[in-house]
Amino acid sequence: MKKITGYSDRVSARPGETVSFMVNCELPNYRVEIVKLICGDTSPAGPSFKEKLLRTPVSGRYKGRRQRLHVGSFALVESRPLLETLKSFTVQAMI
Repeated sequence: MKKITGYSDRVSARPGETVSFMVNCELPNYRVEIVKLICGDTSPAGPSFKEKLLRTPVSGRYKGRRQRLHVGSFALVESRPLLETLKSFTVQAMI
């Protein structure tokens, strides 16, 4: 089991926009650094992994805390009497 997991509220942002990160950490604390990914290729035949450290106001140490993470796509449906009496149920989504 990983000791730290998390996700952002968006996958990209323009200059001046805010990105929030939700972090689940089983350790007492963790360190945050923001980097610019120049090359993510880690294969031996590739140009090699390259990143540039960016100094930001969020860089630093934070207190770790456990938080529930719903990994992957999901939907949460509260229990209802009608649902409890169904013999079968089908959901379909076209995204």
